[in-house]
Amino acid sequence: MLKDILQSKESKIQERVEKHLKAGTQQLAQKMYNGAMVEFGKAMELDFEAVYPKLMGELDKAASSGELEAALAVGLNMLKHKKDDCELANKLGNFARRNGDFKQAKALYQTALKIDKNFAMAFYNLAAAEVKSELYDDKAMNAVNQFRNIKGYVMPGYMNNINPVESITESAKRSKAQISKEKIQELMVKRDQATEEGGLPQARVLDQEIEKLKLAADKIDEDDICNEFKLQMSADADNRIKHCYNLAIYAVENGKAEAAREALQHLDEKTIPTKGLLQALVLDQKGQRKEAIELLIQFLGENEFNRYYNVNLGLIYRKAKNSFLSVKYLIKTADLLKKSNGIYNMHDLLKEANQLYKQGKLKQALEFYTIASSEIKDPELWIKMGTIHKEQGLIEEAIYAFREVLKIDPESEAGKAELQQIHDGFVSEGDSLMTEKKYHPAVEQYEKALSVFRLPETLKKASSAYRQLNSIKKSNLLLEEAEGILNAEKEKEQDRMRTALIIKAKMMLKQQKYQQAIEFLETAFEMKLDKNVYAQLTLLYKKFKGKDSLSGLEKRWNDMLIAKERAEAEAKRLEREQQEAENANPES
Repeated sequence: MLKDILQSKESKIQERVEKHLKAGTQQLAQKMYNGAMVEFGKAMELDFEAVYPKLMGELDKAASSGELEAALAVGLNMLKHKKDDCELANKLGNFARRNGDFKQAKALYQTALKIDKNFAMAFYNLAAAEVKSELYDDKAMNAVNQFRNIKGYVMPGYMNNINPVESITESAKRSKAQISKEKIQELMVKRDQATEEGGLPQARVLDQEIEKLKLAADKIDEDDICNEFKLQMSADADNRIKHCYNLAIYAVENGKAEAAREALQHLDEKTIPTKGLLQALVLDQKGQRKEAIELLIQFLGENEFNRYYNVNLGLIYRKAKNSFLSVKYLIKTADLLKKSNGIYNMHDLLKEANQLYKQGKLKQALEFYTIASSEIKDPELWIKMGTIHKEQGLIEEAIYAFREVLKIDPESEAGKAELQQIHDGFVSEGDSLMTEKKYHPAVEQYEKALSVFRLPETLKKASSAYRQLNSIKKSNLLLEEAEGILNAEKEKEQDRMRTALIIKAKMMLKQQKYQQAIEFLETAFEMKLDKNVYAQLTLLYKKFKGKDSLSGLEKRWNDMLIAKERAEAEAKRLEREQQEAENANPES
């Protein structure tokens, strides 16, 4: 009896669980997330152990189908009932990040770390979320591991990417050998003198010094190489900047901070963009780590994509035992390097892109140009990208690229010429189709041309094509647009002429040629209603023309005001009538 009662009770609980699960699943499918969470919550309260795995299955199912909001809704509800599940919190953080909600992602990763402060995956994911990286879990951790064997810094290359250290080392050896030889000869003379004069103790000391010099004659250290760089700076004035820069690179690489600092003083940041980076690294070597970090952060504020700034900031934070900030900047570097095929320097990236373009490897070249264009505002990059798109027959993409050129440099003749060429190509095709009386395809070509430039002549051609198709309303609209552009151009030219007349009038006034100034202002006044010109003429008429002329000027001003008001009222009336006609017959 008791057993039957218990089974009956369990059966009823199970029925209620299934009911809530079914209702929650239905609401989830309808994107009613709050309602779904309530239903799933009720189910877990009834039988947590049985429901939790089922909801985990729903969560994974939603995530795999791209329904990240649904997955988050299910998961967050589960997390409320199982607050110690750090892996679930981390997984939900990943969903939130993929969904573009980095704030929620960071909060979830922090929740995971509160549960388990040693949960490495959440730690790396939190750093990745800070820089909006697309690296997750093991990939985020492995991305940082690629930098683990770097003990110092990641340095830019020597000038022109030619390492001079081997030749400098040989030169330093020769210089030291010569200096040692001269010094040995000098000491040998002193020793012989001491021997002749009976100063045997002194002679023995000199012999020891001679032996030391002989042993050290072919051995050089970093200081010797730094000195050789300095000698070349003095001896080769034409290439002084190159030797100076290479000395700075070598000195930083070998921990000779003072030699690097001295070399950097001779360099200009405009010609040597990496000077700032080297200055920051020198500060770090001299024990001024805080200042080095501040300088690199300042540079990143100016160019957040610079790989050298990011990686070295990450490495310096690692030295400072700040694990989180180190990981953050190293993940950012890994992301950037992945985009640029492991290349740190944008100059090198563009060099490789240009080489790929010359070799006809357009797809790879385009990838590199696209990366560079996302980091550098250079119209030339977009010209190259547009050219590649055009060669591949991707005209819409080419148009977009050439428009980007004009966004960066509105006066770019190359950008304008490329767009004009595309526009003219569409118009030419449209003209040919019109000759063949193929009006539908002709309209398509004219519309493509108008998507590039809305020129009055093209608008008129498109209007004619639409008229042939009995699309009278569209035809009239295009004609009105063409007329509006022509009137605007005419008005712009008139304003230019008016401005020139007013400038001439001011020159005449300075020269006290009042009659000529009045003539210029009168011409400008007749062209357009202008309160300032009217005021200037009023002053001149009062002084030189008399009351009658002044009255005539005032009358003309009032007549012009009335005419303007009437014109505006008429324009509004016509617009209203046109709108009423269109509403009455929308298909016309």
